[in-house]
Amino acid sequence: MELASSLVEGANEDLIDLIYKFIRHTLLTADEEGQCKAYYALSRVLEEHAWFCSSQFIELVELLLGLKSTDDITLLKSRFACFHILLVHALKMSLEEENTKAFLILNEIILTLKNSKEEVRKVAYDILLVISSSLENSSSLSSEGSHQKLISMIMGYLSGSSPHIKSGAVSVLSVLVYKDANICTSVPDLVPSVLALLQGKAVEVVKAVLGFVKVVVSCLQARDLQSFLTDVLNGVLPWSSVSRNHFRSKVTVILEIVVRKCGSAAVKLLTPEKYKGFVKTVLENRHNSKGSSKEADDPEKEEKRPNASSRGSDFTSLRQQKRGHKELGFSPRKRKREKQPDGIGSGMKRVKKARHSNFRNHEKQTEGQARGSVKKNMKRSSRREATSRGDGERKKMAWKKQKKIHK
Repeated sequence: MELASSLVEGANEDLIDLIYKFIRHTLLTADEEGQCKAYYALSRVLEEHAWFCSSQFIELVELLLGLKSTDDITLLKSRFACFHILLVHALKMSLEEENTKAFLILNEIILTLKNSKEEVRKVAYDILLVISSSLENSSSLSSEGSHQKLISMIMGYLSGSSPHIKSGAVSVLSVLVYKDANICTSVPDLVPSVLALLQGKAVEVVKAVLGFVKVVVSCLQARDLQSFLTDVLNGVLPWSSVSRNHFRSKVTVILEIVVRKCGSAAVKLLTPEKYKGFVKTVLENRHNSKGSSKEADDPEKEEKRPNASSRGSDFTSLRQQKRGHKELGFSPRKRKREKQPDGIGSGMKRVKKARHSNFRNHEKQTEGQARGSVKKNMKRSSRREATSRGDGERKKMAWKKQKKIHK
């Protein structure tokens, strides 16, 4: 397969047909590693030989869609590289059958956006950006119409019955708007069509739409955002009363961005009466947060506040000053205490002496009491020992007398 890929660039039609048969057989029978090489060879054929893409378009799309999609990143990138060339070709054509096949290709990419693995979703996002860039940068006269045709095809999924597909289509539009915000003005129905989905109750769709609105208000210039301001406020404010799934916080963030760009006066003027209380709360919180940030940035208060680094530098300079004194041969003398007046100084000394003498007398008394108690205890114990010894001797004498009598 590596040899076939290297021969693609300068091959004639007969050799390309032969290489394609080999690619087709490999895709249908080989393992993932072999399929990956076959996908790469096919993408090389489609890039180098546009005639082959036109003549075999229907068969190629049916072949690729008939193969099972995969979560392997390398294999998925090679597969989507083929889809990229086929989809761009279909969008530039106006044939009905090719448009149908283009929808099928786009459908697989959108479904991949809902994959649970982040790396797989990233591959789908990247290929959509590549497709969009290819249509925008094309030198063809119909390139602008082809790009808008891509947007219109994606918007067609917004009317689908599956929330899974709807939210995926909204995610695609978010990526494209983030890359080029002018899409919102070049396709005037785009923003109102997406905002209309907020009237439904599918959580998955509402999450995607609020994310789309955040991208729109962040990327559009203030003058362009003014034209969508009424639709945006009427669409997102009803979800400000729903706290689950962080809907309320998401609406708050959108409103703060709109206020920063369009001004609070314009927002208050276009806000429905029912939600003026919520908007007022958001504006007050924003004002308070700005006030606190100004206080934190006030240079005068920063000067008054003691700084740990300044304290450390003062301490370091003091140590260096002392070290310099020692090197010069003298050390700073300790300051003598100033003599206090005789009355105060002598009085304080007498008080200290009296306290000291009282403390010493107390210690002597306690020591005497302890010694006396020890002596008393010793006398008592000696008396008890003497009496016990006397009792023992008397008992022995009585026993001896009894023994003599019995004899």
